[in-house]
Amino acid sequence: MLKGYVDRVLGANHSFRKIAANTGQPALVGKPLLSFSTSGLPAAWLHDHGQDGALRAILDVYLWRALGMRQSEHVALDEIMPNMSTQHAASQLHRVRTTAARTCNMLARIQPARWEA
Repeated sequence: MLKGYVDRVLGANHSFRKIAANTGQPALVGKPLLSFSTSGLPAAWLHDHGQDGALRAILDVYLWRALGMRQSEHVALDEIMPNMSTQHAASQLHRVRTTAARTCNMLARIQPARWEA
């Protein structure tokens, strides 16, 4: 599902030649990338097995470099499962809301001309 979104939306009319030439995707060049991921496993397990770095490499580093975006931010939410505690769910939701609010505030301060493709 993610690949389809990247190919059809973010990567529309973008080619491997353009990636190799480091030209970026015109509509996205210089724009920030914020991504979220969820896992049922604990963050410590993901880190110990190198999964956090692998996820960041493919979700964030590749995308912001290939599309010419500004350096990215990634928020990983761990231990997300149907039987998680109410407290854990609330703390993860708080992280999402805080990050989204901070990002929206940052975007609001950027001059509109920077958002034109």
